[in-house]
Amino acid sequence: MNINIKEISEKDRNSVLHPFTQLKDFATGKLGEPTIVETGKGIRIQDAHGHQLIDGFAGLYCVNVGYGRTEVAEAISRQAFRLAYYHSYAAHTTDDLAILSDRLVRMAPRKMSKVFYGMSGSDALKSVPIRPHLNFSSSSRPVTPDDTACDSFTRCRSE
Repeated sequence: MNINIKEISEKDRNSVLHPFTQLKDFATGKLGEPTIVETGKGIRIQDAHGHQLIDGFAGLYCVNVGYGRTEVAEAISRQAFRLAYYHSYAAHTTDDLAILSDRLVRMAPRKMSKVFYGMSGSDALKSVPIRPHLNFSSSSRPVTPDDTACDSFTRCRSE
């Protein structure tokens, strides 16, 4: 890909607010130019200068299967043409959501009966206190501390 690195760097510096960046130093150029990432394959990314780097952040924790996975890109493409996104609020679902959720429940290392989807880690953390109540909201017996065993904030099981 042939891009004008200087032009992209200038546009970036003037229009993007980068988290965890010393903004004044970045704006004045003291931090140098931004790293313009162009491609990725496996665990590596390549910048606009052709340097290969290991992506230790894994796309900031969301590309844990690696870059350039053909089967992932094809699955995303098929789904985007069919239905790019739909929420799961108010008992709405899609066939793929139900099939994936069933697969995850069956693959879970401990007994797990439900999967909660969120858009970020904040969603996962905010939902932890209500999980026992969600699990037993249709049950006639009261919720007890033994009803939910959490190994972490994102993996809980109910008995």
